[in-house]
Amino acid sequence: MTISKKSAEELLYKSIFYGTIGVFALIYIVSGKQKIDNIFIFSAFVFAIFLILKGLWHFIEIKECKQESESLFDIKNDILYFNKKEFDLQNSYLFFHLNECGDNITVALYQEKRDKIVTIFSKIIFNRNELLEFLKLIRSYRKFNAFPWDKFNTNSTLYVCRDGFIISGREIFYSEVKKVDWETTFHYEMTARIRIVTLYINLKNGKRVKGRFDFAKWLIYAKIFYIYMRVNNEKIGTATGHKKVAKAFNKILKELDKSGCESF
Repeated sequence: MTISKKSAEELLYKSIFYGTIGVFALIYIVSGKQKIDNIFIFSAFVFAIFLILKGLWHFIEIKECKQESESLFDIKNDILYFNKKEFDLQNSYLFFHLNECGDNITVALYQEKRDKIVTIFSKIIFNRNELLEFLKLIRSYRKFNAFPWDKFNTNSTLYVCRDGFIISGREIFYSEVKKVDWETTFHYEMTARIRIVTLYINLKNGKRVKGRFDFAKWLIYAKIFYIYMRVNNEKIGTATGHKKVAKAFNKILKELDKSGCESF
């Protein structure tokens, strides 16, 4: 397959559009006779600032989401071809990291072979059709034939499957794991109390995989408990106890009965 060049014209237009409206709105509010002392004027002032920041964000994205040249990607007879490089895929697995980049997706692809991680490419920009073709090509070389993400972003995500789990895009079999640990910390912003869960996966090969989940909900704990029980070969059944965690845990069990991996 050919991965096409990517321009950033649409992001430039968005940057100009939002920035221009925001600046004019801000000038109108500041230069007017109205004081920013009532809820309506204040809301308009905040919205104008938001538009300006959104315009600046799209401007920053232009460099990150632009791809100057085409790339060639293919897999034949257990050999992965990427531009002029070749990778032997026998006795190995592929996994990826994704980030949204405007209307496109930034992809990093890795090969896991003999306890080593090899970077095949760290940043190639796909459109959605190219990503679908890419996923079909690598399907046989992944540990799980699943795409549970509701957005094209693998950062700080955790999904459990029948045979293993996917943490921030990295796919791991339960049989590979020696020990599972986690900790909860709290961060305070103004009056908000933010729960942060850090998950530590100690592999049998001596490596360690770490995942951090900000604004963690009870579903994260349910997923961690499921992974912990699978790794320790504990009997798994309908959960009771903490209502919110038990509800999430039982929801996972129902989802796994339907498909190979849960998707929430």
